[in-house]
Amino acid sequence: MDSKEQWALVAQIRERLAHDDHTQVGYGLEESWRNLQVDTGPFLKREDAKFSEFVLPSIVSWIKEIDDYPPPELLIALCVMFQRYLDAAGTLKLENALFGKPKQRTGAYAARRPKRDDVAVDIGFAFAYRGGKNRGMSDAAAAAYAQNHVEVRQGKCPDAETMLKRMRRARARTK
Repeated sequence: MDSKEQWALVAQIRERLAHDDHTQVGYGLEESWRNLQVDTGPFLKREDAKFSEFVLPSIVSWIKEIDDYPPPELLIALCVMFQRYLDAAGTLKLENALFGKPKQRTGAYAARRPKRDDVAVDIGFAFAYRGGKNRGMSDAAAAAYAQNHVEVRQGKCPDAETMLKRMRRARARTK
């Protein structure tokens, strides 16, 4: 399942969960999510849970960077993808089930990760920036907070203004 199909599945599941159907699979997760009252604030909407090209790294990023439970539709989509892997009974590799068929000459998903250190810095900065904004910080204070956060975790980070520009450009490309 490629990334577009994965995010289409997430959107479909989110739509199903919006209806109060107590009999559908995953409704208990949705109800628990509501009871937790996860406050994502105005800068991190549940609908914008796409922090990576694929669902699994987005779940990991949500837990690691935001330090909160990921939206139920991400967890259910992961379950659906894993069930497809199990149903394939050995004819589908787990890597392909979770990250789609690898593009030629790019290698496995994990092998491509080190080549994208900048992406990790960008994602870490965006999460920390949103966290700072959720705490009521100004743009400049949230950017400084995010820069410090990334430097501590990643060991390096360009200046805050550069990171804000990169973050805004990335957001503009996704719209």
